[in-house]
Parts: sequence; C-alpha cells; structure tokens
Amino acid sequence: MSPLRFPCPRPVYVRKQLPTTRNRARCLSTSQQGYRATIPNLRLTSSTRVIYQGFTGKVSTTNAVESLKYGTNIVGGTTPGKSGEHLGLPLYPTLREAAEKLKPDATAVFVGAQHAAKAIEDAIEAEIPLIVAIAEFLPRFQPIPCYMPGHIGIIAKSGTLSYETVGALTRAGLGQSLCIGMGGDIIAGTNMVEALEFFKNDDDTEAIILAGEVGGNAESDAARWVQDYRRKSSNPKPIAALVAGQQAVPGRIMGHAGAFRSFVDPSAAKKARQLISSGIQVVRHPTEFATVMPRLMAQVGHKASELQRSSTKVGTRTRAYHSMTSRPRSLEDDTLWTRSRSLLHSQQQYQQKRYLHFEDKQAKQLLKEYSVSITDKISADHQNAHLIAITVDRSRRRPAIIFSRTTVLPQMFENLNSIRYRYSSGPPRHTLRHIIQCLPPPGMLYTREVTDAGVELIEALITIFKEKEAESLQTHITPSSETGMLEVSYAKISFDDSAFKSSNRQADIHSQRDIASADPDELSVEKDGIVYIKLSNPDAFVATLINGAGLAMNALDVLHDHGAYPTNFLDTGGKATSETIKKSFEVILKDPRVKVIFVNIFGGLTRCDMVAEGIILAFKELEMKTPVVVRLRGTNEAEGQRLIAESGLSLHAFDDFFEAVEMCKKLGEGTKGESSGVV
Repeated sequence: MSPLRFPCPRPVYVRKQLPTTRNRARCLSTSQQGYRATIPNLRLTSSTRVIYQGFTGKVSTTNAVESLKYGTNIVGGTTPGKSGEHLGLPLYPTLREAAEKLKPDATAVFVGAQHAAKAIEDAIEAEIPLIVAIAEFLPRFQPIPCYMPGHIGIIAKSGTLSYETVGALTRAGLGQSLCIGMGGDIIAGTNMVEALEFFKNDDDTEAIILAGEVGGNAESDAARWVQDYRRKSSNPKPIAALVAGQQAVPGRIMGHAGAFRSFVDPSAAKKARQLISSGIQVVRHPTEFATVMPRLMAQVGHKASELQRSSTKVGTRTRAYHSMTSRPRSLEDDTLWTRSRSLLHSQQQYQQKRYLHFEDKQAKQLLKEYSVSITDKISADHQNAHLIAITVDRSRRRPAIIFSRTTVLPQMFENLNSIRYRYSSGPPRHTLRHIIQCLPPPGMLYTREVTDAGVELIEALITIFKEKEAESLQTHITPSSETGMLEVSYAKISFDDSAFKSSNRQADIHSQRDIASADPDELSVEKDGIVYIKLSNPDAFVATLINGAGLAMNALDVLHDHGAYPTNFLDTGGKATSETIKKSFEVILKDPRVKVIFVNIFGGLTRCDMVAEGIILAFKELEMKTPVVVRLRGTNEAEGQRLIAESGLSLHAFDDFFEAVEMCKKLGEGTKGESSGVV
C-alpha cells in the first residue's frame, strides 16, 4: 500500500478485500483476486455503518454533525488515548477495538496529512471495506445542502468542481446516486476507470458525469474504457464530462498536488479531445451539466420529468461522499511511451514552481552522496548518451523507469520504453540488466562488467527516488571515454513539497530552495495558504479570486474562451474568510493589468453571506475602485447575493456563471487605459 503515502487533496477512496470469515454482506470471496475486486465496496446506503478516525477533532466533529443531520449512519469513532462517548456515539482509543465492537462498513479518515498514511494502514489492518481519506495538510468542507438523492453518478478530481456540478443538478431537480471524489493527487485510491466500473453495474445510476483536470492520464484511461464500453454494450449509460486546466501554466502546479503535467501526461485539451472521440459529451462549465444530462438521458428513453420525480423517492437510500472538503488523435496511439514522447520535451522547457528542482550541478552533488559515478564532461555526441528517468505511473499506481538508448531528438522518443515496479521492493536485478542491455545501439552489447555497474547505478537512482521522496528523476547516462563504464553526464531531480509542509520531512532538501528566484508577490501570500500564479498574457485584464483549484482552473478556461483574458490563477485554498479575501485583493491589485476582479466562491462551511460580508469589508478597508464581479453559490447563496447587490459599492452580483463572465469582459474592456488598484 506504499502508494498511499502520497498526501491527498481530495477524498481518496481505498477499498479493502475481505476474507469470507467476516461473513459480511459486501465481503468478497478470496477467490476474487486483486484490488479491482473490491470495487463493489463503494456501494453506500443509509444503512452503511460509518466510523470516523480522529473523531473528536474540530473539523471531524463539524463534519459528523452535518452528516448525522443528512442521514449518515455514523456508529462511532476513534481518537488515540480517548474513550467514552462523543456526540452521543461510542468513542474508542484504537481502530482495532472500534472495528471489533462496531463492525463498520466504511471509515472516514479525518486526521492531518502527516498521520494519514498510518491511519489508512490501521484501517486496512482492521479490514474495513471502504476507506475515505481526506487530507492535504487540512481536511476539507462539504456543502451537504446541495446534495439530493437520485440517479446520476459523479466522479471528480476536484472538490469544488463536484460541488458546482451537484449544485447545478440539484437546482434542476436531478439527484445523485453517488459522488466519488478521486482527488487531484498523483496516486488515487479509486481512479476514474474503477469508478466507471462501479457505476456501470450500479442499478441506481442511470447516467455518469466525469469532472477531470490537468495532470495524470485518468481521463485518457477513462476515454479508452468508455470507447470499449460503448462498443460492447447495447444500451450504454449516457456520460458527460469536463476537463479543467486547458489554460494551466505549463510547468506550474495549479493548486492540487497532482495538477501539473509530467513527461508522461497528455494536456488537458488532448484529454478533452479523447473523451469527445470516445462518444462523451464535454461541457465548458459544471452548470451546463444541468441542461446536457436531461438531453442525453432523453436520447436513451429517460424523460427529465420522470427522473426529477424519481429523485424525490430515493430518500430511503441517502448518499453522499464524506469529505471536508484540432483533430483528436487515435486513442490507440496514447500509450505510455507515446505520451512520454510529447511531454519529455515540455518538461525540459518548464519547471514547477511549487516543486523544488535540483538541476545538473545540484542534482549531481546529491547523486555523488549515493556513490553514483558522475562526469562533468558534456559530450557533444548525444548519440552515445542514454536516457534513464524515474517517475510515477499514475494509472498503475507505481513508479516507472523510463529509458531510451539516445537523448537525440526525435530518436529519443522513438526508442522510449518503460518498466513499472513495486515501490516497496523495487525491480528485480534481471529487469535492470534488461534495461542496460537495451541501451547500446543495435548489434552492440555492453560487457558484463559494464552491465553490472549499470545495474548498480539504476539501483542507486531508485534509492534516491524513494529515500528523498522525489517526484521525478531524470538522467543522461554516458559511457566513459576512458574506462567504458557508465557515468551520469546530466541530472535533474524534482521534489514535491507536500512531505515537507505536512510533517517537515526532507527538511535538508527543501532548505535548499532558492527563495530569491521566486516571484515576490506569489511568495507573499504563500504563507496564508493562497496559491497565486501570474499569467503572462500582456492583454489580460481580469483578475480571479476563487476557492478551489479545479474551479479556479475551469474559470481561467472559460474566461479565456470568452475573450475576458485572466491575469492570474488564485486559489484561496478551500477557505474564503474576510482576511483571506483581503490578502487576495491586495496581491491582485499589485498587477497594473487588472481592470476588473472576478470572485467565484462555492460556499460550504463558510456560508455565502459570510463571504459577501468579507468581500464588502475588504473592499471598504482597501478603498478599492476596481470593479468586482461576484458569483456566490452554495450555502446561503441567495442572502450572499443580496448583500452584494445592495452594498452600494462597485460590486456586481451574479448567479449565472456565463453572465458573470460576460460582465467581466464588458467592465474590463470599458476601463482599458484607466489605472487600477486602490485609492
């Protein structure tokens, strides 16, 4: 279960295969092998017995209270060192004791990211069928009032995109059968294909929605699955989708831990084209699902009025997830090595800013500490240099060694291969020998001595990748002109900051971050949990302030498509307090391009009326003169919109997303040439 050590920004659904001795309704036979056999564990009903890990924590308690009101069958929980009762329910000090006494079907892991891996492992050892883990530094919110029982299944990488989707469907009288937050992280406990498998076989689900985003290849895998499903099924369930991040900045992490393109990922635009080519209806914004889904379902014989009526009759089976929170290319061409072909080049051009990068000299110094042979001679003959890289294959939930016999373009891509291995044990030596033997030109072989040394070199790279918790490691390996032995002539290593931020792991690595090279404005709000990224378009004029990375990326896409070019990406980190809004306004208004600000908030635990009050307060305190277009959805949305509309300030309240976008364009174009900022 080592892949589960990655922190998760949205709920990660982990299923546990159980022995028949448990004699539980959803237990699986031991003859059903593999993790995929646990997909039925995703089935939730009003009788599903749920426990909470970290039960007495503030966020856990708030979530539990709301979930109990909603109808969730919470039977108790755990907090280390505590026992008795909490919220009138049994409280145990250990999960094993709670599992023995309460016989849970599912557990919600409400602990800090630094404790999440251990909590998940405890739940696996306790043989709990379904584990819902919520963590990237802090648990998230859930806008429970937006959910309504029904027949549309939702799979989402982004929490806020799923909330927008649910809100739009519920408004249209279309309920949801189950909402699965697979998360925007690198390793997902339950991925899109597994969720699709569940919904395909779920009698309560009559249509499916996918909410994807930049990063990884889950959407590409889903497109291939849907293409196969539609070919084999005589009556396939209608599917619609959205892919956010088509305007994502190359080489930048857009809020979520996994919202970036590595050298094995297709672009968001390509993933959207793949979904379309598989027969999926792709929309621009989640609110469009409210009109698209009835039309798609009518095409297979379902009337919207019947679905709306049936949605009100499913109250005995209340469901929700427990979260705080150009021409299409052939899909057959989109294998791991062909994805690598186009994206290795893009990684060489761009660097992640949330990530820490060691490149060449700095990377070589780290390699030397692991006794890796290094040469500072850069050979002009790249034909003799080999590529060996290590990254994560998100679809297989395993690290992968990517290798090519040459670093010369485009031949490097034509010779690209990959081998996946287990994170815990690493690849066997005979596999590494095979890699080394594939590197020389055809008709040539390395000697046994060179091969053995090459194997040791790759083993050292694997050790570095694991011990230093790297996201990717890329090297050029060159035969020495003197000894013939393989040496590293170029190296680049990328590290994610999640381990460091959540639990101060790898402090020695992250202490080497070059703060001086970071954008001072972006850096100024980092400590407040705000992700602010400037966009480079000189003609941009709309600043954005949005809660949720997926929602923020999607807003950039729509604004750009409407000619209301955005100046920035800003994710408030899932919160929208008055102080966060004020700090966001301050950093936004430092950009002289800004002519109008678009605030798009989906209120969960922070109600929309409270958000509106925070916007009004910040506007007054900063004596702002830049017009602000505000769209509030979620809890108390009507009151929030009323407060904005009646403020008497240059604040424009909207309910419809596309109308808000058009107003941003109108206001921005009307003030071009004027100064912006504060009085």
